[in-house]
Amino acid sequence: MHEFPQIKADLKTGKCRSAMLRTTFVLQMRSTDLKRVQAMELRISDAIRSYLRDRERSELVGRKGADRLRFETTQIINNLIAPSKIQGILFKEFVLQ
Repeated sequence: MHEFPQIKADLKTGKCRSAMLRTTFVLQMRSTDLKRVQAMELRISDAIRSYLRDRERSELVGRKGADRLRFETTQIINNLIAPSKIQGILFKEFVLQ
């Protein structure tokens, strides 16, 4: 397991004041893949922020939104660290404002 640093991102909106997401999560993976994830941490954070900037608040609300974010984040990370792979993501913090 590896705790990922906190990620903050402004979400897409047509209004002057944008919504924001703040999240912290733990990656579940084999210990042999940990070094690969740590080496790619900045690129992973950037890719997740880019993904979030294209999302609207309504897409991330509730359990369905959290599940979607979990699935998409897993895909982003696995694409960047291939051939290594994470097994799952556990949210420690998920604040949508």
